[in-house]
Amino acid sequence: MAEPNTTLGVTDAAIASTASKVTYTAAGTTIWAWVTSSEAGIVMGILIGLMGLVVNAYFRWRDFQLNKQVQLAKIDALNRSGRQVVTDFGDLEDV
Repeated sequence: MAEPNTTLGVTDAAIASTASKVTYTAAGTTIWAWVTSSEAGIVMGILIGLMGLVVNAYFRWRDFQLNKQVQLAKIDALNRSGRQVVTDFGDLEDV
């Protein structure tokens, strides 16, 4: 049986993928409507595209938060097992 966090991550990835496809479809609808000079189609394409971007951004943010929690839990587990994990890299310079 899958852990709840794993299932949540898979669901989020599926929704984010769908939102991305909806965004591309809306962009295509907007271009098609512009070519055929249908003002209602242009407006609908823009609105659907914006909604797709918002949904995509939200689920990407949730995925980032979930991955952050997983990484912090892994670091905590390693620290509790006696293995020291270095997370402070000091004065490293950007290359």
